[in-house]
Amino acid sequence: MSSNKNNIIAIIILSAVILLLSILCVTLIYDKNNKENDIKNNTSNSNHTEISSEKATNSTEKNTIPTTPNISITEFTDIETEIVTIPTQASTQTLTEPYTDITTDEPTTEKSENTLAQLIKNSGYSISDIEKQDIEQLVIITDNKKQTNAHLFSLNNGIWLDEDITCKAYVGSAGIGNKQNDTDNITPQGLYTIGEAFYISTPPSTWLNTFIITENTYWITDVNSKMYNKRVESEEIKEENSAIHMINSENNRYGCVINYNTNPVFPDKGSAIFMHCGTNTTNGNIALEEKNILKFLEILNSEKNPNILIF
Repeated sequence: MSSNKNNIIAIIILSAVILLLSILCVTLIYDKNNKENDIKNNTSNSNHTEISSEKATNSTEKNTIPTTPNISITEFTDIETEIVTIPTQASTQTLTEPYTDITTDEPTTEKSENTLAQLIKNSGYSISDIEKQDIEQLVIITDNKKQTNAHLFSLNNGIWLDEDITCKAYVGSAGIGNKQNDTDNITPQGLYTIGEAFYISTPPSTWLNTFIITENTYWITDVNSKMYNKRVESEEIKEENSAIHMINSENNRYGCVINYNTNPVFPDKGSAIFMHCGTNTTNGNIALEEKNILKFLEILNSEKNPNILIF
């Protein structure tokens, strides 16, 4: 009996020891796991801290990028402030540039005068010859055997300017030359003053003195008449061979008188020489398209002693 009791006690003690060992083992394992977890957590936290630090750094860098624009904006504002003052200077320069162009417009004026000199060099005249006669407007009719052209130059403040209305012109069917009579179909060469402008119905815009062509407007071509090569208003002139009835020609819708053989007048040296409308050769006159003759008339001025040089 005593032996059984001792066995039971031994078993209980052994069981208790085993239980304690088991608890100890479990505790050790638990502590070990906790330490490993702590190490992992510390590592993770450390990495996270580094990452966060990098992010913070990046974020700081990114945040500094906008600050640069902010600084740039401030600088740009300063630049704009400077630019605000610059246009004032620029606009002043802009205002002075046209003035400079006007006062030192040498290329344009030189070009015009060179063109004028080149045009008249074969005419027997020079620019100085023209200026000596106090001519301030000059129509030039040039025939280069290929095409006849009309040009207009005006003298302003001592400078010849090309009016830039050059156009095709038509002359007598026998060309330009030394006119001999009323029937040779030659347009007279030389330098002549421009007289009055004329029209049939609607007056043109012009600075020339003008007259209207009526049913009674004639230009005398009778070499035996004291009125040879003159305009008359009469109801008595009926013979076609003694005068030109001006209203009968549509070419006379607009035009001007060329004072050829007018002072003095030589009988049968030619009469009724006009610059008028037309697109074909003439019997000695000069013809321009209507739109072009109107351009010339609009500029020509009786007070500027307009002349026409034909060669």
